[in-house]
Amino acid sequence: MNNFTHGGNLREAIDKYNISSDKIIDFSSNINPLGIPDSIKELINKEIDEIYHYPDPEYKLLKKELSKSLNVNIKNLLPGNGSNELIYLLVNTFAPKRALILVPAYSEYERASISVNSMCEFLNFMVDDRFDFNVDRILKKAYRGVDVIFICNPNNPTGFLVHGDEIKYLVRKCSKKNIFVIVDEAFMDFIEGDEKFTLAEFALKRKNVAVLRALTKFFAIPGLRLGCLVGHSGLVEKLLKRQPTWSVNNLAQLIGIELLKNRVFIKKSREYVLKEKDIFFKDLREIEWLKPFKPSANFILCRIDDSRITSDKLRSYIAKNFGMLVRDCSNFRGLDNRFIRLAVKTGRENKKLLSCLKKYYIDLYKGK
Repeated sequence: MNNFTHGGNLREAIDKYNISSDKIIDFSSNINPLGIPDSIKELINKEIDEIYHYPDPEYKLLKKELSKSLNVNIKNLLPGNGSNELIYLLVNTFAPKRALILVPAYSEYERASISVNSMCEFLNFMVDDRFDFNVDRILKKAYRGVDVIFICNPNNPTGFLVHGDEIKYLVRKCSKKNIFVIVDEAFMDFIEGDEKFTLAEFALKRKNVAVLRALTKFFAIPGLRLGCLVGHSGLVEKLLKRQPTWSVNNLAQLIGIELLKNRVFIKKSREYVLKEKDIFFKDLREIEWLKPFKPSANFILCRIDDSRITSDKLRSYIAKNFGMLVRDCSNFRGLDNRFIRLAVKTGRENKKLLSCLKKYYIDLYKGK
């Protein structure tokens, strides 16, 4: 794969489609539709002078709040400049010769592995319109000399969710062969009853697994960059020695602390996304030429079931005519130009996109 593009590239859309930035509705980026609380905007204004000072290199106050939120000890936490930095930190530390990536998945797993000259192997779990997480199948592939396995749960872009017990079983089996497992839980905060799915507490006593969490998605701060790693204390110590000093800036630390304390916002966000996700999914199922896959998080993968339509054509039409961005999934391994991904936005925005999709099909049918 040479095209490591992502959703949420507003600058590209502005230049390519001549859209004003304040007119764009971005369904290509899976961010909390409620945005950041007003209290955070007030905090930024109040604490803006903090950029004059160096950040706390040990992230003490941020770790304290992360510890409460994830129910893990401070010694098992490593904050980072987004979970993406931590992916690269892990790969650069372990320098695996062979990496196994369960696809479709976030493309940075492959990109990070290539950066240390790892040989990447792929296992596709899209089987007959479902995600087949077969541990025996994974192990059969992994036992052929793989050093690292990447798992995204809930999976991006499919939205499929694997029960934590299945991944724990895989991790135990992999420990016997010295295979390290990286579990990316960037969207876990959107999951209702996430304690059944997360490996955060499990990772504390296992030396062959790391769990990644992102604050950028749920708390709507992708431009600020903030994430964390949960793992064995020995792993955290090892990674900390290789992580650049001051990876997390002052504002990111301050804002992260306040967001993690805001239980009202967290509860409101989960309830809102859950409600709108179900409504959006139901409405998408009414579009006869789209096959939406049942979501678990705040985005929905859709397959285009009309041979006249490709993901690129649809993306271009929606952007040019309506100023909305959808994620073309043709550059995900395991998918092709029949797939798009739609973020769950506000109810009003979701309905607007649905109307545009229907209009597109009418225009196509009439040959416009």
